[in-house]
Amino acid sequence: MATQADAEQTPAGIETPTPEPLETFTALEGQALIERYRMGLDLADPRAFQLSHEDADRTFQPDQGLGTWSCRSLMNHLADADLVNAMRIRRTLVEDGPVLDGWDHEAFNASPLYGTGPGSIKAPLGVLAASIYTNRQMIGAILYQLDPPQWSRRALHPRVGEMTLHTLIAFNAWHIEHHLTYLNAKVLAMLGPRPKDEPCDDMPAGGCGEGCGCAH
Repeated sequence: MATQADAEQTPAGIETPTPEPLETFTALEGQALIERYRMGLDLADPRAFQLSHEDADRTFQPDQGLGTWSCRSLMNHLADADLVNAMRIRRTLVEDGPVLDGWDHEAFNASPLYGTGPGSIKAPLGVLAASIYTNRQMIGAILYQLDPPQWSRRALHPRVGEMTLHTLIAFNAWHIEHHLTYLNAKVLAMLGPRPKDEPCDDMPAGGCGEGCGCAH
């Protein structure tokens, strides 16, 4: 549970994140969509993977507009979602109209696996990121080899309903960027802008985005 001290430690002027809408991703086709899917993790502020245990587990109040999950909970969620969705994608390619499995992400978030509650497990954020990266490269390598008709293969999502492989990939590309927008906002609130003498060589041209003080 976030405390009043958490709110007082949040620097003034941190704006509520504004992730891109899902429609931006569903409008992409072929290689453009694959590249967007594969690059998702590249948008994370790398300082997130160097946070202390205290900062990684820090929560925020709803009225701060940064999302209430800690950075560790958020990265655990993204790693689990990628594991689930990698299998969903593979099943959609192999099975005819599979009914995809659901999962209770709120139950996971409240569990020791996400670093919350008694006996919590402190999964390193960098290890979680490595899992996501591996999954995205594996699936990306498959997607590059697909014929156009395969993008129209269908599956039944437990919450959304019928989805094509295209909409499934678009949703997953959107999902990680949506959450990373909040991850970066949390890091910015805790650490402030990146120092101007800290180059973002691992970031796309133009720097790492709003709030970045890097040399690009």
